[in-house]
Amino acid sequence: MKPTKISYLIALFNKSKYIEECIRSIIEESEDDLIIEICVVDDGSSDGSLELIKQKFSLKNISCYRFEKNQGKVAAYNKAFELATGDYICLFGADDVVIKGRTKLLLAECRRDERIIYGGLMMFGENISTSHEIYPPREPKYHQNILGNRFSGGCFMAPYEKISHIFPIPEKLKFEDWWIANRALKNGWVKTISVPVTNYRIHESNDCGTACVNLDSIRRDYYRHFDYLSMMSSDATDKIERYYINRALLIRKITCGESVSVLNALSPPFNKSSFLLFLLCMLGPRFVYEKIIRFK
Repeated sequence: MKPTKISYLIALFNKSKYIEECIRSIIEESEDDLIIEICVVDDGSSDGSLELIKQKFSLKNISCYRFEKNQGKVAAYNKAFELATGDYICLFGADDVVIKGRTKLLLAECRRDERIIYGGLMMFGENISTSHEIYPPREPKYHQNILGNRFSGGCFMAPYEKISHIFPIPEKLKFEDWWIANRALKNGWVKTISVPVTNYRIHESNDCGTACVNLDSIRRDYYRHFDYLSMMSSDATDKIERYYINRALLIRKITCGESVSVLNALSPPFNKSSFLLFLLCMLGPRFVYEKIIRFK
């Protein structure tokens, strides 16, 4: 029987401190019936990240490409997808580590359902020996995910025929995983498993999920969401979709310092987002996030 090929796509930018551990953990997933292909696109790194890969590893199953100037993570993932020749596709963070056995586990689920399979995260600090906290994926509900993405791009495996309808990702977006989850959920292509499949490293240079979570870090994350919500709005096909997009937009506007009328929170249907929006309008974002929704 012909071996199955899995392509891991990595967008690399100044991760020389972590990239060797990342790639080694992926390579160790290879088995006789499983070929692992790693497609790395260096997004204009200045710390020798790509040179380190070429020094440390045989490039037999590693495809490398370099942007001379930084073009952004989404552009790097799009280029990595162009390089991929696998039957199934995984995206992976250049600073994260594979949980051993994840590739065969996700592949078995993909073959069973021919859907995009999401596993969970295990959070850890600079060193993998740090204490872990498990974050399982949420139940796959499209409208709920409009309020905020709950599916990590580093935790899925997708059949090529499905993910090829999602790529390329619009490069005006600042990150990739919400776009992928949104498209996949809207098409009914998502299945979740409760098993953690990725060790997600928390450090100060994370795009989100930083070591120090506060109102300022939430605002930095939310500023990246407005382009997403604009694209969702232009693609919306029903009133329920538009309702959730509007709620998501209002929550981000008030969190980022804009004035929003409390009447917006009182329009039906009422749900958890209504309550959050009401609290933000009445109490202000700093009080809500720092006193009610307490940071760890």
